[in-house]
Amino acid sequence: MYCSNCGTEVPVDAIACGKCGWNPRKGTKYCWNCGTEPEIGAIMCVKCGAALKETKVSTEAKNNKILVGLIAIFFGWLGIHKFIMGYTNPGLIMCIGSVASLVVATLLAWLILPMVLYIVPFGMSVIGLIEGIIYLTKTDEEYQRIYVDGQKFWF
Repeated sequence: MYCSNCGTEVPVDAIACGKCGWNPRKGTKYCWNCGTEPEIGAIMCVKCGAALKETKVSTEAKNNKILVGLIAIFFGWLGIHKFIMGYTNPGLIMCIGSVASLVVATLLAWLILPMVLYIVPFGMSVIGLIEGIIYLTKTDEEYQRIYVDGQKFWF
């Protein structure tokens, strides 16, 4: 392990650097895991993937997780949960795909073909259900890291 303030190698269980006296994991000048100097403002080391800054889960993210999870379960076929998370393109894909296939199925109600068109909204509903369950079963920290900070669009 390395001091994230001065880059000196320190024991893994060290609570202070022997050279500079800082908590080895609290600085941001050097990666505490590999000792490389990261880009200014980076939150993750590009060499080893270690987190450079401690991120706290905001109350908004905690509340958002529950809201998004429930909306995904009940209205997932419309993609509303994607819009709430700020994922406009995936939201539009889900919403337009579902609504367009329902409109076409309704207009062609006299054919047998419309039954096939109901597969799209059903598929979007299944995706929403799965995503909602995934969101609700993640810890607050995982949810924020993966979906808020990491911007993971699907599943």
